[in-house]
Amino acid sequence: MTEGDSTVITAANGKLNGPDFFKSLEGNVVLLRRDHDFLSCDNSSDWDVAVRDEEAFRSQLVKHFGEVIACIRRPYVTQHYYRWGQVDLLPRFIWRGNEFLELSRFWKNVEEKVGEVTRPRLAHDAFLAWMTSILAGGQFNRSHTPLILGVWESDCEELTECIDWAFGSVLGKELLELLEKGEPEKAVGMTRRLRRSLSLRSFARSPMKWVARTFRHWSTEIMRHLHPPMPTLAFLGPDGSGKSSVIAGVEERLLQMRLHVHKLHWRPYGFKGREDLGSPVDDPHAEPPRGAFTSTLKLGLLFWDWWSTWVTVLLHHRSKTTVVLLDRYYYDLLIDPRRYRFARPMWLSRIVFRLLPRPDRTFVLTGDPEVIWKRKKEVSLEEVGEQISRYQALGESLGARGRIVDVNRPLEEVEDEVFGEVEDCIRSRS
Repeated sequence: MTEGDSTVITAANGKLNGPDFFKSLEGNVVLLRRDHDFLSCDNSSDWDVAVRDEEAFRSQLVKHFGEVIACIRRPYVTQHYYRWGQVDLLPRFIWRGNEFLELSRFWKNVEEKVGEVTRPRLAHDAFLAWMTSILAGGQFNRSHTPLILGVWESDCEELTECIDWAFGSVLGKELLELLEKGEPEKAVGMTRRLRRSLSLRSFARSPMKWVARTFRHWSTEIMRHLHPPMPTLAFLGPDGSGKSSVIAGVEERLLQMRLHVHKLHWRPYGFKGREDLGSPVDDPHAEPPRGAFTSTLKLGLLFWDWWSTWVTVLLHHRSKTTVVLLDRYYYDLLIDPRRYRFARPMWLSRIVFRLLPRPDRTFVLTGDPEVIWKRKKEVSLEEVGEQISRYQALGESLGARGRIVDVNRPLEEVEDEVFGEVEDCIRSRS
């Protein structure tokens, strides 16, 4: 249900929305980020929650909001994704196995029911907002500046002790000088030294715990890379089938969930990719086919491009919170070799096709040839009809990985059907 620009998040039982849910919780659950107005409950809500009992809170979450679409577990956080946004559960405050805020200190200073919601001590909230993004990604969120500088004025003693405990007095002095100057964002330049000092101090406090936590962190990361929680989704269809519109709709919904999106057109174009995703082609069959030798070289380039990027960049993206969207894929070469100037015979391309990585879901957009042809008349109506037949045969041959989608309907209906399948795919992977 929407009202203005905000969205009321309704519970599965129809009784509680987001703010009421947090107000109803008793003990052992603390809502972080004092500067974040969670009461707005708008699209793309993002809640960070410190919890003592992770499973107990998760059962409450599912009870009121229903089953999550994606649940990604790591030693320091469990991320839950709904259509309306994200809920992160933090059982401890660590970076790569190194604790940077003492857990007992945090829970001892929790402020009960501040504004009907349990909150952390303000100094701890500011310290977490400041250091979490710096340690994790060498970044600073400027929206946290008022909170951090405000705490420096109101609770500097506790903030100082947190800094010294995590990083020591030497680096702590530099961080305090940045606060004194009102420049907390410059701590980004200290990222490497902060990480190194944190690791050394963490090891010195408890070598056995450090080894265990470090092993757990890296073993989890390895497993996430071997079995990434996020899928690769390909969208195929003749020109005029609405691929761009459907992909845009899927992307918008994924971003609302606070997932990330990495888009490719046809092929990766190397590790760095390319900034633009290509421009519309007015006459895809205008250029003559390449010779057999050049076509073979192109196949080799395509093979290398896909595999080298798939096992590095794309695998890393998908191991985090990024869904890969493919506008066209290698399958298209088999359907319309003239578009890619590939010389027949096609037996070699079919061999290469079997060796390439396959998307988790391939959406084949088809419909009435005449309707699709009227949208884009780049090729003849007869050619469109033949392509649709080949696309449908391809979709059927893909089995559980393929979905044939009829686009002769309102766009919203098509997007709903496709995104329902996307949700199922994310659930099965995460």
